[in-house]
Amino acid sequence: MNTTTGSLTVALLTVLAIGVRSGDAASYVLQDTFEDDTVSAWPNGPEIGAAIYGGGADHQVVGIGGGGKLLYSDDDGVNEEIAIEYTPMAAPAEAEVSYEFMIQGGATLGAIDSVGQLLTWDDYAVGLALWWGHDWNLYTREFHSGTPIGSPVDTGFDWSTATSYEVTMQVSAAADTVNCQVNGTPVLTDYTLGADVAALTGLYFGTGGPALAVQRLDDVLITPEPSTLTLAVLGVLSLTFCGRRKRRRG
Repeated sequence: MNTTTGSLTVALLTVLAIGVRSGDAASYVLQDTFEDDTVSAWPNGPEIGAAIYGGGADHQVVGIGGGGKLLYSDDDGVNEEIAIEYTPMAAPAEAEVSYEFMIQGGATLGAIDSVGQLLTWDDYAVGLALWWGHDWNLYTREFHSGTPIGSPVDTGFDWSTATSYEVTMQVSAAADTVNCQVNGTPVLTDYTLGADVAALTGLYFGTGGPALAVQRLDDVLITPEPSTLTLAVLGVLSLTFCGRRKRRRG
């Protein structure tokens, strides 16, 4: 193998591999860990992306053991309140969405949609909600331009207050599907949206029906998945590199 060609191939592989490696801070299009915020104060915004913290809720950054921080969001009994509206700095077609979530003990919930989160595509043209219901079941429901589609669907996942949940969702505009896990348990598997979507444009936290609850929130992340083109280039370069090594040995 030509030394120059081999070096270039290895360099390209290295750069591309770094670029698509999941979990690097540079790969996030939304990151809100609250670590750069001031304890006992209103959050100053995500590290990456943008956020609107609704005035109907009382937001406060609190310190936790080990020097970490998270957000307390008290809805103050306000119904149908968008407590936090996140906008990623770029709208990915394929992405992983994750956050840590808890409803503090002592909450009063009056409906299926008392507290929830909403993913939106194409500037709110399509939305998919997760609702932490008053009957301690987790529900989902789809929205088109803000109008609910069908009936709420019980995911079969039971939850409780004062328990921390790590929510992870894989979204694909190419397939129009959503997969969701809560603490590693699948709650949505290849859920197919009822409309074609192009890009993930928002993540909302808030209330629907009657609720008097304090939400704890931490590590809100949206990470674009590696593009098909990037992975294809990696594969071609890898095959080229290996093929030339074999020819040289032969």
